[in-house]
Amino acid sequence: MEAVLASAAVTPLFGAVHVGDSCYWDGLFSWNPPVHQLPDTGPEGVWVIRINPLSRAREPKTIADIADRRNELAGNLSLQRELCFIAKVSEWAERLGDRYRHIEVRATDLDLDLDVASLLDRSPAFISRLLEEGRREATRFLATVPS
Repeated sequence: MEAVLASAAVTPLFGAVHVGDSCYWDGLFSWNPPVHQLPDTGPEGVWVIRINPLSRAREPKTIADIADRRNELAGNLSLQRELCFIAKVSEWAERLGDRYRHIEVRATDLDLDLDVASLLDRSPAFISRLLEEGRREATRFLATVPS
């Protein structure tokens, strides 16, 4: 039940949902609905009923229409990504062979508290800071990768 509540925590309508020591906010942009776990249940197929259209016949012109369309696109983004991934895994399963092997996925994050305005910051000082943090994190990250 908590996961369902967390997926509905869409700003600015609702606040974050606290589950244990974690804080969940804006499921719209991540796993909503959480179809990535469906293959674990062994279904023969997955049926999806979209509530947000993939396309519109008319271009949104008003601020309200543009905001609505942006919300529709954001709502579809995570769902489409997950459905495409399930389709790709199904395709691989049908063509299993020597060509396919386990791929280790590793990721790291820069520990920076950046706001939306930073997307527009092109100042040399900011770029230098990003590069410096990137080098520092790359050194740390590469030290954890087995040789």
